[in-house]
Amino acid sequence: MTNNSLITEDQLKEWTKYARTGDVIRFLRDNKIPFWEGRGDSIVTTLEAINSRLLDEEVTPIGDVW
Repeated sequence: MTNNSLITEDQLKEWTKYARTGDVIRFLRDNKIPFWEGRGDSIVTTLEAINSRLLDEEVTPIGDVW
């Protein structure tokens, strides 16, 4: 099953040009982009979360997603 609004860790690495997960996480935190950590410490966010920060809009986090 594919969800086009989810941005995977691999996509984030390609987009940010960071190779290490820790660097991607730091980038997301520095830019206040909410993300989730899944099994095996993989990370995922949404296109909406990224766009909201690019447009300087606030995203309402659900639970502890930082």
